[in-house]
Formats: sequence, structure tokens, C-alpha cells
Amino acid sequence: MRPVDPYQLVEMLGSCPAGSVWSAVEPHGEQITVAILDADVAADDRWRKAFSSAAEALADPAAGAPTFRYANFTARVPWVACGAGPGEGAERIFLALGQDYRPAYPPVPRFAPSEPPRGRVPRPLLAGAAVVAVLLAGAAVIWWPDRSDESPPLSGASATPSRAVDTPPGGIPQDGTPPLATPNQPGLEPPAESSWRTDWPQFTPADTVRTYTDLADVGLVLKVPWSWDCSPVPDDRDPQTRRLRCSGTFGEQQQKVGGEVVVRPCPQRCTPDRQATMRQAEEAWSQQWLQAGIATAYAEISTLQVDGERRHGLVMVAYWRGGQDGSIDRQLVLRMTGPADGASPLRMIANYLRSSLLL
Repeated sequence: MRPVDPYQLVEMLGSCPAGSVWSAVEPHGEQITVAILDADVAADDRWRKAFSSAAEALADPAAGAPTFRYANFTARVPWVACGAGPGEGAERIFLALGQDYRPAYPPVPRFAPSEPPRGRVPRPLLAGAAVVAVLLAGAAVIWWPDRSDESPPLSGASATPSRAVDTPPGGIPQDGTPPLATPNQPGLEPPAESSWRTDWPQFTPADTVRTYTDLADVGLVLKVPWSWDCSPVPDDRDPQTRRLRCSGTFGEQQQKVGGEVVVRPCPQRCTPDRQATMRQAEEAWSQQWLQAGIATAYAEISTLQVDGERRHGLVMVAYWRGGQDGSIDRQLVLRMTGPADGASPLRMIANYLRSSLLL
């Protein structure tokens, strides 16, 4: 992810009104945690200085706490990288700032902080707290700037997406498309700046796969592992929506894995606003969307609980040029789960779809 280069963010661990904490991987493979200040909050220099002062207080040997690894306080989205062991996590930054930090599960609504904290830094960080207090003296309500920046902020949107469909009193959008669903756990908006994971596995010529052409008429051919079965499922809400439901097994324990692939039209003009509205209607387990290209976003979770079992979930929403005029006119949704250690086949399918559709 560019804002925390060279680290690859993996999963959001928790959040608070001022920012979020992510698990990440260093280039040599070590697990770390990264505290990221919300882009809108970082627009206020008082919060930016408070964030850096809290981190520097952690780095003070007199504080008796493990130091942070690296940091970038001058980036548009400031971040601090810390260890991943007990007592080393990056959430200490926000706790030192007196933030109401909560783990990502269950999801927590996002609220704008009213003002930087005063005098709430834990006792081991009193040295840093003195600096923070001076910096924030006389602080008022946070000013939320107009987002004229072309780069979307990493976080800060409400966990409950808005429904921006132009819908007249009759309940049917003016372009004739069916009304969008309201998900129980939509993804966090807007998508965080990211890139596609280059370390994800791919199908190779040596792999035995099944090929399904049920969606070939809408421009999609699906390949899945040989042990999987896929079948078309009608969509009663929208006859134009095409859906394949897939299931299979993974590993020596033959654990269940599978999900669905959905293709639906994106009404002309399929603008970025329209794409965002359609994405907000998708279930994403309340995870942060990650932007991976102009028209592709994905979210991943490794601690999903289904019937008391820990599962890995992957959802990808993309838009591509499926028509004859070369314009973006179709939406692809991949949503699948597997055992906690079964991310590999899900990622292989996502990689295949991305490469075959030139996403």
C-alpha cells in the first residue's frame, strides 16, 4: 500500500475516531502492526503533531515501552510501524492519545473526534503527554476539509454507506435498474489506496481446473480448482443479474470452501459515483475496501466467524468493458470463504478473473 511503503497491509485490526491499526508484513516477511492517522484528521496540524508526539513518547526508553520501528509523520496519511508481539502493538499510539480504540470485531461505527485529547495519556507516557498538551492547547472542534485531493483518504467514512441511487417515489431508479440491496455488513468507504497483491498464487498450466462457460454470454469464463462444482442460480430481483454458486473442499481435512461469482450490468454511464454506489450494496464483513486499480476494490478477512468456525473471506468488486463500444458497463462480484488457512484457492480465482478480464 503506497501510504505505508514498503509494507504490505494485510487486515484492519481495530479503529478509533482518529484512525486505524492494521496488521502488515515487512519486505523480509516479519509481521508488524501499523497505526494510520485518518486522512481528514491529519489535515489538522494539531492532530498530526499529537500523533507524532505520542509515537516519539513510545520511543523514549524512559517510558518503559517497546519503541516503534519506523514512521512517516510528513506523509499525507501519517503512519507508525510497531511490533506485533504482546505490548508492542501500534494501537498504543491511539491509546496514548486517549482514543476509544476498539478491535475490528465486532465493527465499530466511525465518528469524527471532537478535539485532540488533553491530559489523557497513560502514566508511562507522561513525558510525551506534556508535549502533546502544549501542542493542543486551545484546540477546538476539528475542521473537516473539502476533499479536493484526487487520492482518496485511507479511512474516516461511516461504516454505514449512503444509498446514492436516484430513486423516484415509486421506488425504481430512473434508469430502470432494480433498487440496490442494503447489506448487513458493507465494506468501509472510501476504498483505501492500495495495489493488487503480487504475492497471491495463480493457476499454472500444471494445475487441473474446471472451466465454466455459463456466463460466457456476458463475457466471463470461470476457472476453479478441479474439486469444485459451480452451478447457475437465478436472481429473482434482477433478471439481468447472472450468478454462479460454487463449492468445493480444501486441504487434507476436506474443509468446505466456496461462494459466488456475480455479473450484473452497470447502467450507462457507469461513472465512478455509480460504481461506488453499487459497491456499497455488497456484503463485505465490515472490512475496509482496498483500491487495486482504476475500477477494482477488494476486502479480505482472516477472522470471520461462521457457525462458530473461524473462516477466511475474500470479496472483490470490479467493473470492466464487457460491451462492444469499449465502455465500462458491467460489474463483477467475487465473494467466497474458506477455512482460516484456506485463502489460497480464493486468491487464485481472484487472480484469474483479474487477469482474464484485464481489470
